[in-house]
Amino acid sequence: MRLKTIPERTHGGRQWYIGPSAPTAILKVQDWRQWSDYQLCYWYALEVEALKVLLGNLIKSKGGRVCRIEINELAKWQGIKRLIRELDLPKPGIKEIYTLLWLMREKSNTRRSEKNGHEAFSHEQLSTWESALNTDICNFSQR
Repeated sequence: MRLKTIPERTHGGRQWYIGPSAPTAILKVQDWRQWSDYQLCYWYALEVEALKVLLGNLIKSKGGRVCRIEINELAKWQGIKRLIRELDLPKPGIKEIYTLLWLMREKSNTRRSEKNGHEAFSHEQLSTWESALNTDICNFSQR
């Protein structure tokens, strides 16, 4: 929402994000057109999580390696080392190590204040939207 890139609604959202109408969507729903922008973004987050699990299981079933790691872990050398170890990746050379350390010190979202042009919603409103969306997903998938 901060980027004003809403799945199914904005140009960027249609161009870059999967939406509930996509034939390849995992979380099938019907009446998504009535959802708020927040609900579409929330659906997208749930869809990405479902896809992550599906693809991780597929990779494992084919004998591949999967490493579950949080994004904040990748900003620390210990996290990078764990990723390399668990995926059995080649050890980085001095140039790669220097580049990684340089990237880890960079702040990737320093212009956040420019992106905050969205409305602030109450916790209750967000909970209501999330609950309704979860109900829509459950009702449709049970059909």
